[in-house]
Amino acid sequence: MARIWIWQGEEGDAVPFSTGAAITDHDPSFSLDAFIPFAEAVFLRVNRARAGGALGQVRHVLGDGLWQEFQAEGPRPERAGLLATGSEATRSGQDGSWDTVVIRFTARTAGRRGRPLMEDWTFQRPVTKPVPTQEQAAFTAAPESGAEAEECPVCGAPLSLTDEGSCRYCGASARGGLGGWRLVRTAAARRAAAAQPIELRSASRKGSRLGLLAPLIVAAVLLPTAFALVATGEVARVVHPSTSLLSSQGSFTGGVSGEAAGTITMLGGPSGPCSSRTRHATGLIFSETENSDGGKKFLTVHVNLPPGREGPGTYDLKEVPLQLDASYSFSPDQAGRQAGKGVEAQAWRTQPGTTRAVLVIRPDASGSLTASGLMPRAPRPAGSSLAEPLNFTVSFSCR
Repeated sequence: MARIWIWQGEEGDAVPFSTGAAITDHDPSFSLDAFIPFAEAVFLRVNRARAGGALGQVRHVLGDGLWQEFQAEGPRPERAGLLATGSEATRSGQDGSWDTVVIRFTARTAGRRGRPLMEDWTFQRPVTKPVPTQEQAAFTAAPESGAEAEECPVCGAPLSLTDEGSCRYCGASARGGLGGWRLVRTAAARRAAAAQPIELRSASRKGSRLGLLAPLIVAAVLLPTAFALVATGEVARVVHPSTSLLSSQGSFTGGVSGEAAGTITMLGGPSGPCSSRTRHATGLIFSETENSDGGKKFLTVHVNLPPGREGPGTYDLKEVPLQLDASYSFSPDQAGRQAGKGVEAQAWRTQPGTTRAVLVIRPDASGSLTASGLMPRAPRPAGSSLAEPLNFTVSFSCR
């Protein structure tokens, strides 16, 4: 029986994993067709969080070892604008203790000179964790005292899915990720030195040829780039911190109220002096994490320019189809749960004829994002502020 190395994530160490059985042997509801859209949603959300240094927003979907690894590496702004161009399951199976699925993503970095990349993302869950039925996932129910509340595997909000399997809070395809799946490893797609053919009873075989060609493709694409970076001295800018610092301040009303001194990430813009950061900018991420009494609050605003638009300018939603959304969540700690506090979450999106928004990006990497009338995605109880539209102004500068 062939064995591959899979990272469980608790200590960050590799443990041998056998792919001798199908996941459907113990979970007949499991489907790779449903799992891949869930993995795609995780790919987008985790990359946004890594870019803005807001890992708390995806803590629930990361294994302990990978969480510590991402924490140690710090913000990765270049990952914010990754555009996924393809995804495929290359491995799937279980050994009686762990279910494992490996998804291969192909993507491009944002901007006119975007680079291709190919990565394998490994997901695991314990075989013994029960999977909610479709009926159980269709509404949010209060857990019994001492019980662990089910949550959306993508955004961490209380579990509440539509008939199509999408989260009512974040809109992501979540049904395929039920049952405690965690992202435990990410790596550039390449063939292991001692790789052997593996028979997978539940995995798609579509990726078998790609697995053999991936090292050649990656080498052909990345080696010339690496030599060019060394020759031009660009390695220093890739490895070392930026020579400029972006700062931001947000003011929010409606669904969320208050002032927020968060982190701003320029999508598509390179590191370096302020004058160079907006040259190929394609959008922004504003994120704020607050430790409050009883838990943590996470607030994120994301705006993207439409394809083909980049750089400084004034972009009005009335004239330019901005991709704009915002999300908020509160995760109680142990003291908060004992005090009766629960998970709260909401996401807001633009609504034609109601939402107004203007993004201003100046050549010196300063600017603002002003929006009003972003509408909540999920219904909330009467009287809850999270049922209200969201309005905000985020200003940013560079020094």
